[in-house]
Amino acid sequence: MLDKKFKGMLADFGSAIEVPNPKDCKIKGSEGTFHFMSPESLKSDGNVDGFDGRLSDIWSLGISLYSMVYLKLPFFDFSLVQLIEDIRTKEFLFNFCFS
Repeated sequence: MLDKKFKGMLADFGSAIEVPNPKDCKIKGSEGTFHFMSPESLKSDGNVDGFDGRLSDIWSLGISLYSMVYLKLPFFDFSLVQLIEDIRTKEFLFNFCFS
């Protein structure tokens, strides 16, 4: 998001949560844009044991950075079921050649 002076700003913290114990960042369930969700947040077992929210945030940051560099999402499908399956199981290789 850009302000009136075209200064970049972070936005969309509507689904952010405060972690009561920073040493234990296990969270259950997830919200947000599926394209940016980590594989562990999309587990079919319903995240019974939870997952590390910090690691999931790092994954989402990586997806954001990839999208800014390559101007496309690393995982994309019009089918939500296929998108989730790709994120959970597909091996992804980076192409470091810029054109």
